[in-house]
Amino acid sequence: MPGVTLSWARTPAALHGADTIVLPGSKATAADLAWLRAQGLDAAIAAHAATGGRVLGVCGGLQMLGEALIDVHGVESQGNAPGLGLLPLVTSFEPQKTVRRTTTRFGELAGAWGRCRACP
Repeated sequence: MPGVTLSWARTPAALHGADTIVLPGSKATAADLAWLRAQGLDAAIAAHAATGGRVLGVCGGLQMLGEALIDVHGVESQGNAPGLGLLPLVTSFEPQKTVRRTTTRFGELAGAWGRCRACP
């Protein structure tokens, strides 16, 4: 999108001044969430959201934004872990994973997300 600049943030300081934080998809959600915590990015993301900053999670990034990751079958980790607690959702990993290729477009969006309307 014109006027959008993306950068990878590996430290809390790198998030300073961000308009929107995007947590991308992940093939190892629990391990990547543990890495975020080890870097202190979890607190920086929470602070960003608490001050009205936007946070977008895609696939595994969305799962991280929830309240918990439940993995009683040891699919991705050795048990359960708290999520970032920014969304009221819980992810449960099942032994059989279903993956489907799909496409979609954003519908009507208001406010800051309005620029994404009809984007694939």
